[in-house]
Amino acid sequence: MAKELKNELTQQEVRDIFGALYKDLDDAYWSATTIVDKDRISGIQGAVFDILTELNKAHIKSNTEKFKELISTVNNVNKRLDMLKKDIDKIIHKIDVATRVAKTVDKVLTQAVKYFKI
Repeated sequence: MAKELKNELTQQEVRDIFGALYKDLDDAYWSATTIVDKDRISGIQGAVFDILTELNKAHIKSNTEKFKELISTVNNVNKRLDMLKKDIDKIIHKIDVATRVAKTVDKVLTQAVKYFKI
């Protein structure tokens, strides 16, 4: 109940959400059928890795300049994730993988972004 009332996620919770996205993108990469789609997924996964690296730093929010850079990176990744989500059924033919990626993308786009106040 207390968890439902909490509006702001912790840095660890955000890191966990992006970590799940990273793993699901890896599954999507191996399920993609064309090299173009694999490259697209790999590019997004690389940017998610950069976000995870920054989130591993203890006090990213207290370093205003670094946090602003991270917000910019997250914003860019969110746009790419939104486009990927629209195309996921075309590039991933394994229904369970496509569904899992779409759900994780939704979680990033709706929950994790609250941490960055985007």
